[in-house]
Amino acid sequence: LTSPWERARQTAEIAARALGFDVDRITSTDALLPFAPVSEILDEIAATDARQALVTGHAPHLDLVLDELVGIGGYGGTRLKKAGAAAVEYSVAAPGSGKLEWFIPPRALRALGGE
Repeated sequence: LTSPWERARQTAEIAARALGFDVDRITSTDALLPFAPVSEILDEIAATDARQALVTGHAPHLDLVLDELVGIGGYGGTRLKKAGAAAVEYSVAAPGSGKLEWFIPPRALRALGGE
């Protein structure tokens, strides 16, 4: 799932290719626009019935989504920087249901990519 804004879509395509996902499965959603209610993206993730979801959007909105999933909603527990990444394990996309598996800043991703 991605924000409909061009840069987020491009990021989704780059990430999908790097992870071996089919870019044709990327879906744009207004639920990932800045200031959209966090509940909307959680509902969209849950509606996919997918076992995994790759989500690209914008700061600080994605921080709010992460915080809500891991149960610290509204407290500002995460701070993704542009091109940062995080993984949350969850059984259902609902507030407090997730466990933060990893959180990687852009510098570390560049190092992993050999840049």
